[in-house]
Amino acid sequence: MNHANKNERRVESLNQPSNLLKGQKIPVEIMVTGTTSYCGGAKPPPELLKKLETPKPLQGKRLYLKKGQINTFNTMVYLEICTDSLGKISIRIPEGKYFVVDEYKKDPWFYTKLLNDYPETDKNCLKTWYEQSDFSFEVKTDTIRNLTWNIHKNCSWEAIPCVHIKVALPQ
Repeated sequence: MNHANKNERRVESLNQPSNLLKGQKIPVEIMVTGTTSYCGGAKPPPELLKKLETPKPLQGKRLYLKKGQINTFNTMVYLEICTDSLGKISIRIPEGKYFVVDEYKKDPWFYTKLLNDYPETDKNCLKTWYEQSDFSFEVKTDTIRNLTWNIHKNCSWEAIPCVHIKVALPQ
């Protein structure tokens, strides 16, 4: 399966000049919302589709902040973060480039598990998937506000990246 899901992978560029001392921590606020695919059978009513497509604050979502731009197998978690009851993350970090990933990309365990559990995994696709940040931004100002990130939840049969499962139909 080609892992082209609907999770937003955005880069926020915040290029205002900074008069901060190097290493000073800057307040950053990120609003995290979620949407969901319809995974039922019969065609749903338009109201249900609209409800599923409307971003809602994600409460208690655990995420992992890393420094840099590419999620290599050696990129360590800089900060474990969790959204509050309103879906917001409020942190203080030094100037620099950062990205956020979920538990499947915080370290190589899921990558390795997929390779072991699914021999048909497209290894190049999986490596590309792993290296992509889920949300990235650059801190260069006194306070960073109004960053938003929507996490889209796909149906379970679309949840495994880069795996092409062949199902044999009865003859």
